[in-house]
Amino acid sequence: MAKRRKRKKKKALLGSVLKYEIYGILLITFSVIALSGEAAVGRSLSSLAAYLLGRFYFVLPLIGMYYGLMVMIYRKWPSNWSSRHSGVLLLVCSMCLMSSISAMEQKLGPVSMLHPGNVLSQTQKDLAGALTPAVNDGSIYMLGKDISGGYLGGLEFAVLLWLFGTLGAKLLMIVMLAISFMLVTNLSYIELFGILRIRAVKLAEGIRLRAANRPQVVPVSGRGRPKKVQEEPEEEEEEEELEAGLPSRKAPQFFDKLLRRKTPRSEGEALPESGEDDWDEEHRNIPIISGIPSQSDWSGPDEDYDFENEELESAAPIIRDFFEHIRAEGLSDEDREEWSEFSPAARGSAKPADALSLAEAAEGSVSGEDGVIVEASTGKEGEAEGDIPPAPKPAPPPKPYKLPPFRLLSKPSNGGKAGDQNDYMQTARKLEATLESFGVRAKVLEVVRGPAVTRYEIQPDIGVKVSRIVNLTDDIALALAAKDIRMEAPIPGKSAIGIEVPNPEVSLVTMREVMETQIFQEAEARLTIAFGRDISGQTIIGNLAKMPHLLVAGATGSGKSVCINGIITSILYKAKPDEVKFLMVDPKMVELNVYNGIPHLMAPVVTDPKRASLALKKIVVEMEKRYELFSKSGTRNVEGYNNLMKDNPEAVLPYIVVIVDELADLMMVAANDVEDAICRLAQMARAAGIHLIIATQRPSVDVITGVIKANIPSRIAFGVSSQVDSRTILDMAGAEKLLGRGDMLFMPMGSSKPVRVQGAFMSDAEVEAIVHYVSSQGEAEYDESIVPEVDDAAPETEEPQDELYEQAVQIVLEAKQASVSLLQRRMRVGYTRAARLIDSMEARGVIGPYEGSKPREVLISLEQYQQSRISS
Repeated sequence: MAKRRKRKKKKALLGSVLKYEIYGILLITFSVIALSGEAAVGRSLSSLAAYLLGRFYFVLPLIGMYYGLMVMIYRKWPSNWSSRHSGVLLLVCSMCLMSSISAMEQKLGPVSMLHPGNVLSQTQKDLAGALTPAVNDGSIYMLGKDISGGYLGGLEFAVLLWLFGTLGAKLLMIVMLAISFMLVTNLSYIELFGILRIRAVKLAEGIRLRAANRPQVVPVSGRGRPKKVQEEPEEEEEEEELEAGLPSRKAPQFFDKLLRRKTPRSEGEALPESGEDDWDEEHRNIPIISGIPSQSDWSGPDEDYDFENEELESAAPIIRDFFEHIRAEGLSDEDREEWSEFSPAARGSAKPADALSLAEAAEGSVSGEDGVIVEASTGKEGEAEGDIPPAPKPAPPPKPYKLPPFRLLSKPSNGGKAGDQNDYMQTARKLEATLESFGVRAKVLEVVRGPAVTRYEIQPDIGVKVSRIVNLTDDIALALAAKDIRMEAPIPGKSAIGIEVPNPEVSLVTMREVMETQIFQEAEARLTIAFGRDISGQTIIGNLAKMPHLLVAGATGSGKSVCINGIITSILYKAKPDEVKFLMVDPKMVELNVYNGIPHLMAPVVTDPKRASLALKKIVVEMEKRYELFSKSGTRNVEGYNNLMKDNPEAVLPYIVVIVDELADLMMVAANDVEDAICRLAQMARAAGIHLIIATQRPSVDVITGVIKANIPSRIAFGVSSQVDSRTILDMAGAEKLLGRGDMLFMPMGSSKPVRVQGAFMSDAEVEAIVHYVSSQGEAEYDESIVPEVDDAAPETEEPQDELYEQAVQIVLEAKQASVSLLQRRMRVGYTRAARLIDSMEARGVIGPYEGSKPREVLISLEQYQQSRISS
């Protein structure tokens, strides 16, 4: 029975497939017969087409052949109507109208004789006289007959003549031709004129350069020749870039693309005057909320997806490179100097004339004794000190704190360059072919190259499930020869699926280039953090006050320590010591010790896990004190309280950032105390201005407990080893496919999906330079009550000795083994008391530690114990 059912299903499936092929073959056959015009059937079909379209009768058979092929290939009847179809229809109507106008003007004579009735009667007379004998005498040459534009052209001309007159009909005919050209080619006339203008400018410039270089050619040395050889390829490369950078035929923003094409490609080349404002205006319109780019600038297809796949074959995907965004986002040297002098980051100086700019502070040095900033080479202050030597010495107290300059950070290397667009086009076509081989029809809309990965944004055909594409992850990785790929299905804010393919080389994103962007510089929050750049090159920043706590997790060597250094450095570039305080916990004792001595620290970097748990409890006490101050002053948070205390600077409360570099080690030593303190801070500390940053390299459930996850909404996941660890951090998979070296998934509070970011890199030398600059401006004032000493942290309280202790020791030393069950049997006590006796013996060094199922080792003999009792 099962075999019969299978056979029936196969026959039904075969019949449904063959049915459309038969329809297609018949449609093509009759179209060819109609096009030939032979015999009775051919003459009748061609005559019918000629009655309708006149001299353009052959269009109908060609359309029939086209649809017959489509039905055979796709095995379904056409259902969608695209703009190209409208363009072809409009083109045929305009050609028929043009033929009718020219024929009527020749036959009816002057313009006064042209009336709608005359046009229709003359069209009927021409068609009847030319086509009716053709059926009888066997003539098959329709092109040579005087049939003008058929009934379609005659009717169009009559209606337009009645409504607009002869001149209006001709004008509308030209307009129809122009619109049909736009619809068929999907090209804008503004685009076309812009391309022609750019080509003309390039051609004129090339002719001018060749004419200028021609007299300078020296036959002996040939010095003029290399100049030509170097200039001509540059022109060719610019032309190729212009051609490759053409906007997609689907994108309607022709003005934006045209203005973008005017901008120079090289970083050193200055923007032209005409295009500079346009470039800034274009990028100013991109909305960015907390550094995460919105998707409003993406333009999807303007029409439904056509089953014939016409756009699949012709329309090329848009290729975007993050280098272009970096060039547009970067500021000139003049802008940076202006920002250094007038931005909120330069606040805090008493008088502008007495304070150095950031650039001058970077060149100057700070004396170790009094901390006064002195210019090293030249400057106005140096001249003033030379004129009046004793004046500055009696007034060192109003020493202004200077924020670190950007010159302490390394400049971004210019070694990275944009990828080859031909490679991206080939990969996009290979991706489409791979999906097609699995029966999934989709097209690549856009290719976005990021620092570490390239995202291919594909749009599936109507009726294709997203899960079908997601299940082909391994097959796509095999076809593209990629190490591993990650899918984002769908991309938030877009009707597309993102396939992220690793780049052959990871482009380095430096902290300086991220901090020098306008987004970071204009951020006024003291707790602004620079994370890096996303795939499209957008700068990703965040405000820790709005997160309000952050969890950073990932495997060893994935970039956690660099991320923590970047967070601390970002805050040091934005806040002064009286605005933000740090409490750093570093059980590894090597990562955060470099920050010892900066004036922002509340206490030295805590390295002892036991002292760390007490330090967290002290922060909880500080939080409770702040809430008492809020309740007495009638304020709700630290911002309101500080605004109320503006007149009393000593009462202003600074923000407190608690950084724990390795949570796993703390959870092993004092899990209950640490978890309780972290949970209380995470639940209540936001309004008090206290924020947590917790890092761990073991993202297991016993370290990142459910209570901690519930109270820390903002998370960063670096590369992990398994999908289970990724779900522990982000509650979803994806982190196991990260590439390492700063590649991370950042999920801020309120976001449904994480953002892939290439973290900003900072070297150890840069960190040391910033710490030296900050610590040289003032000494750290530690609060000793925050982190007590070891003796205070773990006081040893003498517990009263159990009255059965001596008897228990006697039993253990005689039996030469120790266990809780032994004491229970011999002394007839409960488990709790026997376990306490065993713990007391271990604390006094009588027996060894717990060894699983084995009995504990007895460390001393009975004689040694008796001698110790006598001596004590």
